Amino acid sequence: MQENSRAVLELPDDILVAVIGHLGEVRQLMRMRSVSSTVKNLIDQNPILWRNARFDGVSFAPKVCLDSPHQLFLRHSDGRSIYEKASSAGNPYARLVERIIFQKQSLYSITVPESLSAALIENRRKIVNFAQGFELPMDGNGMWIGVHSAACLEQAADSTGSSQPHNIIRVDGECTVCIPTGSVIGLVHVEEVVNPEGQDGSAWIISQSIQLRKPIQCAGFDGIWKMSEYLSEVILRGAQASS
Repeated sequence: MQENSRAVLELPDDILVAVIGHLGEVRQLMRMRSVSSTVKNLIDQNPILWRNARFDGVSFAPKVCLDSPHQLFLRHSDGRSIYEKASSAGNPYARLVERIIFQKQSLYSITVPESLSAALIENRRKIVNFAQGFELPMDGNGMWIGVHSAACLEQAADSTGSSQPHNIIRVDGECTVCIPTGSVIGLVHVEEVVNPEGQDGSAWIISQSIQLRKPIQCAGFDGIWKMSEYLSEVILRGAQASS
């Protein structure tokens, strides 16, 4: 076994990176980093390994535990280092965690009928067309959007397909339609928003989706709205528990 391990470590760097890249998960990268300083430096200096790494079964705890087959717990300082490394490499999920946990920013969400919400999160990569043009604060790296499912939108839809107001309130000085019931059922990563020439509305290119194991019940607003920091963290914890 030791001879096989030495033989693997003696492979050329580009081949060893390709082998490590097939591991796919952060838990496995962390274990590989503990093999030797040479392997650790090789992993840390190759952004593609972090860009494509999956954070399945990764959470935060007061200690580091690498020997659990199902869960990797990271201390706050260690967790921040790993997530920032992956985020700087372009990993969408790491950017989500960095934004909510470390930068204390909030998620945006879209409230849609139940039938559409299920379609939004059921596949990983797709193009979703909206009759309405939704403006998103994109920064060139894509963004995660919560999917807020509301049955009342379907129940209140009239013959023209528009929803009737439920409760008009003021948000930042503007009248907004409040949706008093519903649940956030998942997150989607919008890679790009396209406005088809000569057509109304917009198209979202969705590269990833996370379906929450347990939907988070909360009120929402018609269209695109910004969650509170607290709700954003609750949604993220739900996403981590669903991985």
